[in-house]
Amino acid sequence: MPSSNINPSNGNSHHADRTKDKIANAIPLTFGFLALLGLILLGQDFLSKRKPESSTIILAYEQGEQKEEVDYYQVVNTLADIDLDLAYSIIKQFIKGNNNSQKLIEQVNALNPTEDNRNLKTFHFVVQSLLHKKDHAMALSLLEKLSDKERIDNDLDFTYALLLSKVDDNKKATIQFYNFLQREPTNQAAVVNLGLLYLQQDKYQKALDLFQNGLTFASGSHKAKMYAGLGDAKFALGLQLESIDYYKKSIEYRPTHSLTWRKLARAEKATSQPINIVILSYQKAFALSPKNSSLQIEFANYLFEKMKHTKVTRLLKKNLIQSKASIKERILLVVSYIERRRLANAKKQLGYLKTHTTRKLRKQQVKGLDYYLQRNYQEVIALLKATLKKNRNNNLAYYFIGRSYQKLGKPKNSLVYFGKIDNVSIYYNSAQFRAGLASIESNNSPQAENIFEQLFSRLPQNDEIAYSVAKLAYAKKDYTVAYSAISRAILTLPEKKQYRLMEIKIRWKMGERKNVFTLLSDLLDKNPSYKPALYRLSNYLLQANRIDESAITLKKLIELDPDYSKTQLKLARIYFSKKSSMQQALPLVEAYLERKSADVKARSFYAQILCTLKLIEKCKQQLDLIDKLDPNNKEASSIKSFYF
Repeated sequence: MPSSNINPSNGNSHHADRTKDKIANAIPLTFGFLALLGLILLGQDFLSKRKPESSTIILAYEQGEQKEEVDYYQVVNTLADIDLDLAYSIIKQFIKGNNNSQKLIEQVNALNPTEDNRNLKTFHFVVQSLLHKKDHAMALSLLEKLSDKERIDNDLDFTYALLLSKVDDNKKATIQFYNFLQREPTNQAAVVNLGLLYLQQDKYQKALDLFQNGLTFASGSHKAKMYAGLGDAKFALGLQLESIDYYKKSIEYRPTHSLTWRKLARAEKATSQPINIVILSYQKAFALSPKNSSLQIEFANYLFEKMKHTKVTRLLKKNLIQSKASIKERILLVVSYIERRRLANAKKQLGYLKTHTTRKLRKQQVKGLDYYLQRNYQEVIALLKATLKKNRNNNLAYYFIGRSYQKLGKPKNSLVYFGKIDNVSIYYNSAQFRAGLASIESNNSPQAENIFEQLFSRLPQNDEIAYSVAKLAYAKKDYTVAYSAISRAILTLPEKKQYRLMEIKIRWKMGERKNVFTLLSDLLDKNPSYKPALYRLSNYLLQANRIDESAITLKKLIELDPDYSKTQLKLARIYFSKKSSMQQALPLVEAYLERKSADVKARSFYAQILCTLKLIEKCKQQLDLIDKLDPNNKEASSIKSFYF
């Protein structure tokens, strides 16, 4: 090793020659060595001008999650000022994986960093190389050989504080950063790091004050980090609504930072912002970090909790890989497909789960889902009940036990298990939805109405769920619950025609017939080509014995779509019911049968018209054809017995 008394100012050409020699010697070494040495050479001029505030690996505070880093690498001012023999030896040890060896310690121990500038630069190089290599403990052990004064005098105090935080000695790191800021109060990186340490130690007010002061001199990305830190402090202090403003400010300065978008989404979620706003923030976060699996499952869980099952399947199907690492997401995908009644898709995803699931509990859950898709509901109940355990997350098991009892026609049993699901579980809202239906099936309309009222208050913007409740309650003839649900859906989207038509159908069943015709008229004024409304109007007019008006409405519908819900047959039956228009029924049925020749019921009606009009031969031909299509057709037999 060269003697420490070499005067670097007298040997510029000598140093340049040695640099070339060292690079030449490095060529046979691995690519990793060349990359590291190249980084040093390319960065030496830039790094020589950097102040200590840049010597940081910023910790992005995220309570309960792994800390993020912003990659940074710093070496000393010029390679020519480093002891190249020692530097070359250290780099070789990095490549061989011997960076933790006692030999390295012995080599560096031979240095006295305060002896002269050349040794100081080499010492800097060793520490910064270890920092880059993430061997924080070894780098810290080297710096601890110096006194506080020596670290300060040699610009190593910031690095020392940083390394303390990297080995989670947060209390000592906090003191070091605090002392550093007493000497350099406007050092932005130190403000950010100290603020994040305060957050990690639950000293939220101190973090708030520090970041607030830092904003007075911060710029660029540091300003973004301080705004994000203020958002974290406000959120932790229970002021989530105020945190939203700070996260948005941070995004203005750093719009491509996924973590801040994620925090914004969480704050919006915590303050019950509209679903579409929270979803947009999560989408921004995920677009910037599409390989972040924890973000993906967090986003998917939020969507599932809000019963946006279509969005869950779109998100997970697009981004999931087939591996053991995606079991939780895959189960959520299967359940979402079941919620959407896309059972073929659910079975396909279940196949992936069977291949990769190894844990006993997960294997039992997967088997339970498999039984459910096979409609073996008794087996589902027996298997999943066996998995139930105190102090375990049983929510998935409870949910599918409840659903299985419901499928078996035992709504009261299902209510018991839906009621066991934690109100903080992502399955809670879906379980309450099912519990409401089970209450209807149990003829307990007041209970159903109460359950759905609470569900809608938790999902105020989910008009799709309110519409689903209305349709299911209507099918079960619980018109009180159906009306309450459709009113919720209309409150969210008052102009949606499907919702308005469902309201009309419910009102008709509730006996509000005068209002129904007014509502239908208004709906068709705004949507004159809305076929379901025209069809419904013709039905109601017919039931109200306004036959001519019904026929006029059906003619409009035929002009739009002659195949819509057998409209031609419906109009033909109206014409056939009146002697004066019976002849008009023939062309309508004939036109229909040209497209639907195998419709035996329509052909029987056609034969009846022909016989009634005394077109006996044609009638007989149709009856013979029906005998070939359906030899035991009762309607055809009745016509034969009457006319022949």
